Amino acid sequence: MNKVSFYILSCILVLFALTGCNAEKQTDWNSNFVVYNNNLYEVTQEKSDAVDKEIGEIDKYVEHEGSYDGVFSNKFKAGSKLYTIKNKDLDEVIAVKDENGDYVVTKNTGKYDAKESN
Repeated sequence: MNKVSFYILSCILVLFALTGCNAEKQTDWNSNFVVYNNNLYEVTQEKSDAVDKEIGEIDKYVEHEGSYDGVFSNKFKAGSKLYTIKNKDLDEVIAVKDENGDYVVTKNTGKYDAKESN
């Protein structure tokens, strides 16, 4: 491999490594989510009957992209209750009681960064 090819490959690898190092999760407004305790939880189609403790509720229902704080969702209405799931870590999953009384599982996808949502 000549020096030019090595240099180009090195630059590509450095750029790839730098772009993958951001641990903050950008909000994807094309999917349904809940932000709780500055963590972004993506809504799944999975339901659970194994809810444990109530840990809070949705403060705001948001329809438009923007910077928000507190507990909010683009899927569930304000007042929807949040629960831990038995034998599951709060940092991995939580359940949201929907308007039908089902407990919908949401999965943590990383830290929410309001600055990136603008």
